[in-house]
Amino acid sequence: MMEFTYLKDKVNRKRLLIAKHEKELQILLSKCTHEVTEPKSKYYSGSYLDQASTDYWDECVICGKQFNKTSTTHSWYG
Repeated sequence: MMEFTYLKDKVNRKRLLIAKHEKELQILLSKCTHEVTEPKSKYYSGSYLDQASTDYWDECVICGKQFNKTSTTHSWYG
């Protein structure tokens, strides 16, 4: 029983610590200026009835926010 109480206390302390860090992280991410972005893309092969397409966007390296989303539909089917 002693080991269970010790483990329960340790888990509760870690949960509190994680909650504290998540709150601090959200504050930091809200201050992100999105100065450094990198281009990203995702290709969808389509299907028998749907044409293939590619989505393009710029993504902030720090917080992951997406900007300038565009999509190109290709002339071929999957």
